Amino acid sequence: MRQLYLKSHLTSNQLKEKLHREKDVRIFRYWQLLYIVSTNPGKSDIDYAGMVAMGKDNVYRVVQLYNTNGKNFTQKLHWGGRRQETSYLTIKEEAELMKSLADSAKKGKVITFHDIHKRVEQRIGHKVSDDYVWDLFNRNKWKKKAPRPKHPDQNVSAQKAFKKTSRTYWSPQQDIGKTQDQ
Repeated sequence: MRQLYLKSHLTSNQLKEKLHREKDVRIFRYWQLLYIVSTNPGKSDIDYAGMVAMGKDNVYRVVQLYNTNGKNFTQKLHWGGRRQETSYLTIKEEAELMKSLADSAKKGKVITFHDIHKRVEQRIGHKVSDDYVWDLFNRNKWKKKAPRPKHPDQNVSAQKAFKKTSRTYWSPQQDIGKTQDQ
């Protein structure tokens, strides 16, 4: 069992003030955890996690962020979502790339997933996963469009009957009123 300790960035009273002023529930629980750790030293990580209804991994993370960043640790919280520093392209660059693809599609070119995947890899400069490209589609509100292989309301028996009764050749219509001599 690792012992949790807090660096003395804030006193227990200052932590309590931060706790009471916080309006965001998640950050309130973080300040509550820090206050409990400062006033009840020596407990296990599981005890602290149970007191604030949080997983023990989150307990360690919040305490570590507070110890490294001090009273402004809440500004360093980035849980979930898109992080600009780890993304391959900015949102603006992605929009430009998708616009160039849309322009070529409007000219009548058929664009497949593999074509787009290659263009994205060329733009970024290294290989990317298929999931990255699908996420790129979702972020830019693109959908997979492909012709269906058959009509959903097709009648197979009617098609077979038509094949049996249809003529094997077609000739242009002749005017009935005219004779060949005229």
